[in-house]
Amino acid sequence: MKAVAKLSSSLFILFLASVTLSGCSVIGYLIGSGVDGRHGQFDQSNVKELSRMLPGTRIMVTMQDGTAYVCEFQEISFRVPAEYRRRYQAWRTSDSLTQVFPAIDDTVSLTQGIASSKVLAGKFKSFTPDAIWLLADTLRSIPLDSIRWVADHKSRKIQGELLRKVILSGTMPTNSARIVLDCDAGEVSPRVDSVLVVEKWSESGTGTFWGLAIGLTLDMLCVIQMRGL
Repeated sequence: MKAVAKLSSSLFILFLASVTLSGCSVIGYLIGSGVDGRHGQFDQSNVKELSRMLPGTRIMVTMQDGTAYVCEFQEISFRVPAEYRRRYQAWRTSDSLTQVFPAIDDTVSLTQGIASSKVLAGKFKSFTPDAIWLLADTLRSIPLDSIRWVADHKSRKIQGELLRKVILSGTMPTNSARIVLDCDAGEVSPRVDSVLVVEKWSESGTGTFWGLAIGLTLDMLCVIQMRGL
């Protein structure tokens, strides 16, 4: 009987230990993480990191005109708005020299690199300040500084250096990828090439660590006390 009573007592202590060991630790963790959530900070990030950012990441985006958005990042989206089509077509047909540039949805081929002479073909979609966008197997962007030649379906060629000069001059209308942001007031999608600074929310406080540490300490004290019963 004494052995059975001792075993029952040990099992009861083990049950209490398992309950208390999780209780204080969980409460400490939740309180600490809550404190960190209120006292985190925005850390400056590179605009190029947007392409690798996870949906739901809280960021602050400051535009070149001073407008700031504090929202959740959703995705990088690329569209060819009707307004851009109209402006680009008007520019392209305004001069005999600009008519050598491809029309939107024309089939073009690009020669990349100096040694490899890699050729890529697809439907031209638009120019951005640093890339040309083509629809091949998928929609993709090719950096302007990697292009040697662009040729349209009539085999008219544009040298990569000339293309970069025209875009840098600001005379050619350029499109832009968009950052899709989920804000309190609704969804916004500012242009990527108009972004000045991107800052990512970081819960850098130590509240979670100390909350968990204190919770674990209390759990261990409870276990020690129960073992002394």
